Amino acid sequence: MILPKWKPLFCAFVLALLCSSTAYAHVGNKDIYQTIDVGPYKLFVTIRTPLVIPGVAIVEVRSSGAPIRSLTITPLPLTGEASKHPPTPDAMRASSDDPAFFTGSLWIMASGSWQVRFGIDGAGGAMTASVPVPAVATGVLRMQRPMGLLLSVLGCILVLGVVGIVMAATREARLVPGAVPKPERRRRALITGAAAFALCAIAIYLGGK
Repeated sequence: MILPKWKPLFCAFVLALLCSSTAYAHVGNKDIYQTIDVGPYKLFVTIRTPLVIPGVAIVEVRSSGAPIRSLTITPLPLTGEASKHPPTPDAMRASSDDPAFFTGSLWIMASGSWQVRFGIDGAGGAMTASVPVPAVATGVLRMQRPMGLLLSVLGCILVLGVVGIVMAATREARLVPGAVPKPERRRRALITGAAAFALCAIAIYLGGK
């Protein structure tokens, strides 16, 4: 039971809930959206991080303020020694329909904390800015069928090679050159070959799991 003196507050609270509108946010979205103000430039940045690592991140930039002649992007670790040695920047492409819209892509080679460094050259001079990018795999891509078949054939050849080496070592490793293996050695070679094949099969099964 609500006391009389709390009725106005309770009614105001219920009215506020009924009049509130739904708010939307990027909660659960792996993409990055950020606005950067760098001197006379203003960049609206969208970075679509890769589903798997290593993978390709897609970068989209819409600029306002001073006109931009060229825009480059560089992937860098956020901290550590590698952050002091940037690779060669990649040039972003300006849209033919909208010169203020740029697109580009870059490789993220490892999981962890990264940054995308922007090199800006335009009417306001040359400047740089960075956007932090968390790199983490959020899915598993299926292997293409031709590649899977090729790797399966190569894997079978590798397993047969391992079994053949084990059998040859068991059968002939301690023989005098030119001597013929006895039936006992041949049987032992078959047994060790079967054991090697079983171990390879277990390793492949566990690797698949």
